[in-house]
Amino acid sequence: MSCSKCGVELPENRESCPKCNTMNTEQSSNETFTSKILKNKKVAFTAGLSVLLLAIVLISLSFGDDSDKFARLLSQGQYIEAKSVYSQKIEGDELKEKNVKIIIKNQATAIFNNYKNKKTNYEEAKQSLNGLLELGISSNDIKKVDEKIELLQRSRTSFEKGNEYLDKTNYGEAIKAFGNVIEEDDSYDIAQKLIKDNLVTFKDDIIKKADNYYNNGEYINAINTINDGLKYLKNDEVLTAKKEIYQEKRIEYLKENQELVVLSAGILHDWLHDEMAEVIVKNTTNKVVKKYEVGYMAYDKNGYPIKVGWLTPEYLKIGLAEANIQPNQTYGRNSGWQLRNKNANKILAVVKYVEYYDGSVWNNPYYRLWVEKYKEKPLVD
Repeated sequence: MSCSKCGVELPENRESCPKCNTMNTEQSSNETFTSKILKNKKVAFTAGLSVLLLAIVLISLSFGDDSDKFARLLSQGQYIEAKSVYSQKIEGDELKEKNVKIIIKNQATAIFNNYKNKKTNYEEAKQSLNGLLELGISSNDIKKVDEKIELLQRSRTSFEKGNEYLDKTNYGEAIKAFGNVIEEDDSYDIAQKLIKDNLVTFKDDIIKKADNYYNNGEYINAINTINDGLKYLKNDEVLTAKKEIYQEKRIEYLKENQELVVLSAGILHDWLHDEMAEVIVKNTTNKVVKKYEVGYMAYDKNGYPIKVGWLTPEYLKIGLAEANIQPNQTYGRNSGWQLRNKNANKILAVVKYVEYYDGSVWNNPYYRLWVEKYKEKPLVD
């Protein structure tokens, strides 16, 4: 810019001319005008920002006041009053409702933590949760906490029972009870240690009880006792071996003590009905048989199972016979059930059910074991 009077070029930001000392009024005016504009903008911005902050504060105070009051009432156990605040001040406001759900969830969690840390007992915790449920808000979150409290309560009860069983030297029930203690329980590590420390004694106790049952011919009880031991001593070789012995003995016993026993089973070649399954049975009781059912299976010459029967061929067929069989008498010779399969070479059969004239019935316990052993399986020499 140059001097308006003498034309000398003025240095930057200099208001007076170095030659004639004339003031540069144009520059001063421009800077003054610009300064005023900036100052006015700054004032306007500051005022606008203040209004915005004031609005935010007022909204926050209004929002926080209702939520804080609701939270305070919950913490004091005043659920009816809290519900009233919710329905009058909060319900319908999406932001407030969202905040209230967070408050309720946190309150439910606090109730659980107080119970877990033994600051409150079970009844107090349940009462507080029921109060939250009465609000009708966030019920699913509250119910989840309620389930956790129930699990922890059952766990603590199991730990107490475990110690009671130990005092009575009932090691099986003690270990079973300690096994129900959950990791959330402060007693979990102790329960696990007690299980480990008493397993050897438990095993000896199991074997002793099982052997007593076995020696008295109570094979089912012997097997069930071993199974109780295997729940905690999985794959234990001694217990597994004993179970196999007991099972074999039980099968042998049931096979030898059938009320209506199969003496023989074979193929009857009848000129009218072709091949038939002939099953001869004997009544070993002092009662008179009225009718009975027989399960039978057929095999080809190589010992492989084949389907037999009329209309609906199957690997396992059930034959019904109505016959009066006196005590110690036999029945079934020269009669039977149609096979309808020319490849039948061998027959296996066992009585399934018997009805006597005195009204009593007998369901053969050996039948199911027999089916499990032979059905759809090749014969082994």
